[in-house]
Amino acid sequence: MAASTKKNNPIVVLAPREVPIGKFYGDGSARDTRRFVEEVKAAWSAQRCETEQEKCGILWSHLGEEVRRELNCLLDGDTRDPQMMLQTIATTYGERRSVSCLLGSFQSTRQRHGETCRAFSHRLRDA
Repeated sequence: MAASTKKNNPIVVLAPREVPIGKFYGDGSARDTRRFVEEVKAAWSAQRCETEQEKCGILWSHLGEEVRRELNCLLDGDTRDPQMMLQTIATTYGERRSVSCLLGSFQSTRQRHGETCRAFSHRLRDA
């Protein structure tokens, strides 16, 4: 009996990896805003978004209603450029304290009794 020359070649289908993005309502801290911007950029990269329309779709679907209205207002309804939308979100909902206020907060922060260097550095970063 002759051996079969037919091989089982499995078919592999690669689907774009979905990166989890939290809904952005604009009511968090500057750190939350930075995290959201990083998540959106990671999703664009992981899902290999090539068109502006795909990027806008991902971004728009993760925005709260108030943020959508604010973007429409700030961009005069021109929400076709996802990079501009992300930049507007970062500047509008990012750090709200002045440079002198931030510097004063940084310089007045002291390490607490019993606080490890790592915990202190994390607290400094968040100050």
